[in-house]
Amino acid sequence: MLPDSTSFLDLVTTPGLIAVDKTDFVEILDSEPRYWYRFLRPYRWGKSTFLNMLADYYDKSQVNSFEDRFGQLYIGKNPTPCHNTLLVLLFDLSTISVSCSDEEMERQFNSTINQSLTRFLIQNARFLDNPDPASVIKDDGSASLKSVLELAMWAKQPLFVGVDNYDNPLHSYIVSGHLAPHENYQKLVLFFQSRFFDLVEKAYHHGMIQKCWFTGVFPVFSGETTGITSLTQSIPLGNICGFTSDEVEVITTSYLARTHTGNYLHQVLWTLENESGGHTFSPWGSHLFNPGRVNAHLKAVRSGGVIPPDEDKGICDIQETLNGITAEGDFTVDYLFTLLRARLIGASASQDETLEPCLGEESVFSLPPDSYRILQYLGAVGLDWFEPHYMQAPNTLVRRLVAQRIRDFVMASYVGFTKKLKDVNHRVFNGEDPLALVDLLKDLLQARAAFSAFDVPEGALMAFVHTFLTHEDRYIPDLCLINDPTYSPSSLRFRTVDFILPARNPPSASVASLVMVTSVSLDPCPFEDTYSEPSPWPFFDLEEPPKMTWQAVLEASDEQLLQTPYHAYDDRTSQFSYSSPLPTIKEKLTIVLESHMKEIKAGSTDGSQPGIFDARIHCGEGCDRLDGYVLLCIGARVLMWKAASQETRLAFWKSPGAATN
Repeated sequence: MLPDSTSFLDLVTTPGLIAVDKTDFVEILDSEPRYWYRFLRPYRWGKSTFLNMLADYYDKSQVNSFEDRFGQLYIGKNPTPCHNTLLVLLFDLSTISVSCSDEEMERQFNSTINQSLTRFLIQNARFLDNPDPASVIKDDGSASLKSVLELAMWAKQPLFVGVDNYDNPLHSYIVSGHLAPHENYQKLVLFFQSRFFDLVEKAYHHGMIQKCWFTGVFPVFSGETTGITSLTQSIPLGNICGFTSDEVEVITTSYLARTHTGNYLHQVLWTLENESGGHTFSPWGSHLFNPGRVNAHLKAVRSGGVIPPDEDKGICDIQETLNGITAEGDFTVDYLFTLLRARLIGASASQDETLEPCLGEESVFSLPPDSYRILQYLGAVGLDWFEPHYMQAPNTLVRRLVAQRIRDFVMASYVGFTKKLKDVNHRVFNGEDPLALVDLLKDLLQARAAFSAFDVPEGALMAFVHTFLTHEDRYIPDLCLINDPTYSPSSLRFRTVDFILPARNPPSASVASLVMVTSVSLDPCPFEDTYSEPSPWPFFDLEEPPKMTWQAVLEASDEQLLQTPYHAYDDRTSQFSYSSPLPTIKEKLTIVLESHMKEIKAGSTDGSQPGIFDARIHCGEGCDRLDGYVLLCIGARVLMWKAASQETRLAFWKSPGAATN
């Protein structure tokens, strides 16, 4: 089974539980006799579990349980001198609500702090000369904290202090964008800084606290605090939370061993990579997977259900942040186009101080932050492994969320766009005319005359198409095919058709349409001879505003478009292919499409033969015609053509109850 809680004790005592041993990182942490670290990650990344593991490891009151809890783990076989030597004091600030009156918020603060301190006194009574909690704990939580810290110092008992969700009191203000100018935000910063964090800082500098660990999502509460070190972009400690690809493979194989084997198992891994992987938090660090999302996905796969996205707080926060982005401000809807690229241009993330100043320096949230940085901490933007000074959206899930925001903004801002969308959907799904998508995408890209529309990768195009068509019953994106079952590595056995529109009324002779979405990259100045070599990010090399070249593409004749060399971009490898004129590109794309059609004509497969390897589509008796289209984007110009048409001996329709995603 997979974990359902953040309890470290549950991880090591529940029979048959599948989890990853992260205790080897304790050895690295304890190379320093004293530390005060802050470790930030998005929601559901295992931060609380790691903190609870540290607490159990250092807990002096649990010395007799060390072998039971850690004996089978790395650190149990290689313990450091610090194990079971500290009194452990834990706080969790997630229980404090700030969406209430000042009096109620202060009452919750006092209650939360006092409950933690009372548990500490009871658990460690024998090391503190058996104090009476009632005589130590005050109505005021701050006064209680001072008393307990002084008691520990008097008893000469060094502490490990852990603060989980330390940023939670300010979280709602950060996600909503109501920060520094907001009076309530400033009041909260002052309250928690003076009533809690300053006391912890003083105790650390006076030697009462030997080790301290803060965990959360955002860097907040800077004030005058000094001494804390951020590990958020640490390379040696970057994998403390999150799964590597090797760990995901072991977990998936173990958990699904009885229900999925062979290519079915490889398909699950492939889907996890696309939907939950791709996160990189440090320069040249590992590509990591969101543990909570991986576990939820695997449970859904084994039970045959689907993952309810609205139950994922991390996704909800990303959506709320995106919804706050408009055409005004430093980070606008136009910039959202860049998040759909394989790499985001011009971000400087090579040094930790740039993105996340440690407490005591100028906090990123001491001034009104842009939504871009908030999205970074929420996991919607990450470092590019190949070029750490670039940023990227980590996976298809995030790209779809971004495209959804662009879709909603365009529909709300441009008169007549909703009507056009209905017209396009009618033509595509009822008139069986996929070419109508050209009008939709053309209007979308030209409505936002953004510099980023200059070069739109296929991942962005597919995200747009998905958000506009996702509610249609016949729409199936990313249809999974097997071309060569023996191909190695196994993940490359799978190919996808960007989307397919199966027959409308199965099983009857009808038309099934598949569409391959792709794009090409423009030369820096495609209609001038000034540049001999293409630039991956052309508009940043130009002295003239990027819109000039964008406009030139719109005004170019068909003959100019046909003769201009373009550079196809591969989202998976982050590389550009060699320059080719459009007729050559069309010829190559047609060959690929015909190969896809051959696999679809073969019908469903169990993975041992080429064919459709996707439960969302049903192949049965009938005689459908299979039409194949290529949709190609050149800057803000969209072209689409029928590349092939074949009769089949099968009918294709969407399986009953199949989810779109």
